[in-house]
Amino acid sequence: MTAIRFLSALAILCSIPACYVEHESTIYVPAHPADEWEPEVPQYSIDSDATLGDIHPGVETGLYVEYASGGLWRLYATCGDVSTYGSCHWQVATIVNGGSFGGTEPDDLDADDQLFSDEIGAWLDAYTAGDIDGMFVQTTPGASLEIDAILDDDSAWEYVFWVSEGEAVYGAPTNPIELVPTEP
Repeated sequence: MTAIRFLSALAILCSIPACYVEHESTIYVPAHPADEWEPEVPQYSIDSDATLGDIHPGVETGLYVEYASGGLWRLYATCGDVSTYGSCHWQVATIVNGGSFGGTEPDDLDADDQLFSDEIGAWLDAYTAGDIDGMFVQTTPGASLEIDAILDDDSAWEYVFWVSEGEAVYGAPTNPIELVPTEP
């Protein structure tokens, strides 16, 4: 009788929904094309031929972006409060949109800084302390530039600066951003 009681108890327990779990593999296929699933990068205007003025390496932290008519972009980074926190590790990636990438050149890079590029943009990996480290990016005149800035392994949107409508923009609202020049 012991075996019958055990089987009866087992039958009762297995009738509870939690006793039986059916696992079914499902592959989810989106109903929309892949490009509709990618988040859009917000666009902002950058004044052509505007500069940001006095930059103080070792005092101010920032990634400064300027655009010169004809398609020449300058992106340069500084690190603030070096005496307290040490150097900053900047990783900046750019992608050219609405035109083509024409090349990149270093802007006052040190021996431990690196500059990379391919057919769509350029990447900077720089350690900045009391100096300025940056890159020039040549694009088709009027092409926009998508910028993704990382500072010490964290998103650095609040440290990206440029000039728009005659005023300095202190900090981007998101990371990445896309800057569109006002004049080619």
